[in-house]
Amino acid sequence: MDTIGVIMVLVGIIAILVGAYELMKKTVVGRNVSASTPEEIRKFSTIDGITYLVEGVLVILLAFSDQLPFMQNAFAPTLCFAMIVTVVVINFIMARKILSR
Repeated sequence: MDTIGVIMVLVGIIAILVGAYELMKKTVVGRNVSASTPEEIRKFSTIDGITYLVEGVLVILLAFSDQLPFMQNAFAPTLCFAMIVTVVVINFIMARKILSR
């Protein structure tokens, strides 16, 4: 595994830990939620936590794309990257709908 792969695994582990923390504590990390109510924060923390978990797993899959048999075709890494972008966009849309500004 090269240096970029190791960095991707570390970023994936950090994302998984942040997602688990958000799901357990029902809080949002790294966002300004001062204008939002506690109910909105609790509702959005589930979406944000799941987003972090999915992104972490997908980044780790991308890091191990050479070792995993189902990731060795040309379409799988592209699909993982597209899923990461899709999850981020869905998270952004849900944040605009749920959280007050």
